[in-house]
Amino acid sequence: MARSGAAVLLLGATFLGAALTGCAAPEAATAPEEEVWVEVGLAVDGFEPIADGDPLELVQGPQGGWHLDLGARFDAPFPDGAPHGEHLVYRIWDPDHTAQVAYPMKVTLGTGTCEPANPGWEQTRIRTVFAIDDPSEVVGRDWLVEAELLAGPEVVVDQRLIVVVDDE
Repeated sequence: MARSGAAVLLLGATFLGAALTGCAAPEAATAPEEEVWVEVGLAVDGFEPIADGDPLELVQGPQGGWHLDLGARFDAPFPDGAPHGEHLVYRIWDPDHTAQVAYPMKVTLGTGTCEPANPGWEQTRIRTVFAIDDPSEVVGRDWLVEAELLAGPEVVVDQRLIVVVDDE
């Protein structure tokens, strides 16, 4: 059976298209994005993880206010591999997360505000000051302590329900 020239060209184009499609380079695999995470903790001399229900010591500051010594362990795909210009915000909330009971503390990350840790980075000694007149307003009660990491477009938050104590 003889084929016309047009049929041969069409058949050839079909095989060529199939061959080119089959030989096309696969799309480049995208690397998984690095995870952005933060963990709030107690941080007097170094970072200490805390769990829900842990007691945190109320501290009277040198100017007469009352605070908790908070900190965070965190990581993100920071430009140049190190935090620089990102922010951590520390807050203390009522257990229903409806009202803050302390002044928010926003810290810009960079040289001198955080240290390398394994894993990630740590920030310590952040005095989150309660907006109270007397310690009895917070001692023996549950509160949410929170660290919020603002790293570029990413915002991640970690919270723990703690009990404020005044043992010292």
